[in-house]
Amino acid sequence: MARFQLLSLVAVLFWACPGLLFAEEAENFGAPNPGVPELKELVRFQGEWEAQLGNSDQKIPSKRKWMFDGHFLKHEFEVSGGALRGTIFRGYDQKNQRYTMTFLDSQGNASLLAGSWDQELKNFTFDAVDSSCPIQKYESYFPDEKTEQWTITFDNTQQSQVSGIAKKLSD
Repeated sequence: MARFQLLSLVAVLFWACPGLLFAEEAENFGAPNPGVPELKELVRFQGEWEAQLGNSDQKIPSKRKWMFDGHFLKHEFEVSGGALRGTIFRGYDQKNQRYTMTFLDSQGNASLLAGSWDQELKNFTFDAVDSSCPIQKYESYFPDEKTEQWTITFDNTQQSQVSGIAKKLSD
């Protein structure tokens, strides 16, 4: 009898709510903390993305989710099948009134950058906080809401740069 009731319940659920049983669970990327209005500019980074280096066909998938009560956007990525993995945290430093970016990777590198958003140019610019950081500059330009063009500079002479384009797959 119990088995019949269970089957009946499943049949009713399937009939009444077919999406309930078979719906794909949507990724929840969270939201910025409403107490820090400047964080809303970082929303353009959130979601699921696929990047491509400027000189390669290699695809770099990433997910960018809000963490720590919406104060930081965590961006995880992997290059060359895991040869390089990294995490970027983006946030806003209210005391110093600037955007922050902490870049950590699987090779032991860490860079702390601070920057600003230019609404007119649709551009974030982050500069290294000190000269010991492996990354000296990180720029992101958003020609539209689903495209990020980025450049990473490893020294101030512009000789060592990596650039690419990322496309947003989902919010």
